[in-house]
Amino acid sequence: MYVDGLFIVLGHYLYFQSWILLAYLIVVFLLFHSIVIFYEEPHLRRQFDEAYEQYCKQVPRWIIRLG
Repeated sequence: MYVDGLFIVLGHYLYFQSWILLAYLIVVFLLFHSIVIFYEEPHLRRQFDEAYEQYCKQVPRWIIRLG
């Protein structure tokens, strides 16, 4: 959902070519990233322990790996 939200804002920026939207995109990304790093990941580590650690090693946080 976070990535979809970022792509929506990116699409608006590309369509309107507004630097304000680009700044908004950067701020929203930093906010989402902070939520993931400081809230969601620690919560999941506590809840799922080793299974979550293995998941993190196999799945990238934001950008998919091809191949």
